[in-house]
Amino acid sequence: MEFKLRIAGLIAMVLAGLSWLAESALYGDIDENGVLQAGPR
Repeated sequence: MEFKLRIAGLIAMVLAGLSWLAESALYGDIDENGVLQAGPR
């Protein structure tokens, strides 16, 4: 059971990293307040 929980946590962290990477690449950066900035047009 603990092994499945570790795998689920690892998958969640990978998905969070990919989400951050996609937001940074496609939309621009996130400022210190957590507000998504306008990306390149």
